[in-house]
Amino acid sequence: MLPVDLLIFDDYRGGGVQRSAMAARKVLAESGHECTILTFRAHSEGLGSDHSFVRCLVPNPPSGRIAYWFATLRALRARMKARGGVFAGFNVTANLAISIASAGVRNLRLVGSERVFPPAEPPARLVSALRRLLYRRLDIIVSQTERTRDWFHDVIGIRREKLVVIPNILRSPQREFMWRPRETASPGVIACVGRFVPQKGFDYALEILADCVAHGCSPQLLFVGDAEGESRIRLERRAEELGVPGIVEFRSRMDPLAPLWPSVDMLLFPSRFEGFPNVLAEAMSYGVPVVSFDCPTGPAELIEDGVNGFLVPLGDIQQAADRVRQLIANPELGAKLGKAAAETAERYSEDSVGKLWRSLVRQLESH
Repeated sequence: MLPVDLLIFDDYRGGGVQRSAMAARKVLAESGHECTILTFRAHSEGLGSDHSFVRCLVPNPPSGRIAYWFATLRALRARMKARGGVFAGFNVTANLAISIASAGVRNLRLVGSERVFPPAEPPARLVSALRRLLYRRLDIIVSQTERTRDWFHDVIGIRREKLVVIPNILRSPQREFMWRPRETASPGVIACVGRFVPQKGFDYALEILADCVAHGCSPQLLFVGDAEGESRIRLERRAEELGVPGIVEFRSRMDPLAPLWPSVDMLLFPSRFEGFPNVLAEAMSYGVPVVSFDCPTGPAELIEDGVNGFLVPLGDIQQAADRVRQLIANPELGAKLGKAAAETAERYSEDSVGKLWRSLVRQLESH
């Protein structure tokens, strides 16, 4: 079997890219592949501190940006020459690195993957130009959604046979934390989970909450994530401006999230853009009712509006607030949507998505 190296930027514990790489590594290792996760940078308490299969390419990098990248690419190239096999990047930087470092090296299979919808988070001009040029050297490009796959074909000109859709792998839900509708009347608790960055749309969530309050409904809004720093301060100020600070709570990041789901009434997912919405899929796997913006990309591939959740146009505050109030007023509806959501999320189980990764590596081995 070919050895497999998965390349990510750093070994930060809480990131979606890191969780995806760890999950892919697990299914490939269990299939018999020698599988390592390589990083450009290591955190003092990162994944590498607990797992020997997570390794930093240059543990003590030189100072200076040029020297750093030269040393990193040299280390990656040396590993390629010594090891061969499959090298898979997990973002645009990693994809470019494996393409550059592999020049002239034989017995390699190169896989690139994108974690966001490229037009939603365009890189610098140089990186964009390099992507157009160097991605053609990759054997396969993995997208998390069909829309992203189509973008690579239509805009970058990558041949269809080189494009594969593999969504993120969901951790199997812990049954003791499966969501249940509340049994007594209450104002409700809305959860928003993620990094406190503009992409996640937490400012939208505050506006949705304010609209609910204006219509006589005052649920609690719970933000769960990296709850310190300037991003939190901006959200607190916005909550004060909207007159809702007393019903907004901030909590630090949770890993795992399982204990959160029984304590909330729904997940509000107001992102401006995503690659594959991990938190949304996880909440659905626990049977949590969801209200999501139809952002690029992912929610529309998970949610059938009114069947297994609510999908509203991106930025439509009033409609999102209407859906939130509808779920608070009707727990039975939430239970119905949540049950269907859990059934949908089974598509993203380790077994289902793991088969796609194993099939991809077998395809590469046969060429």
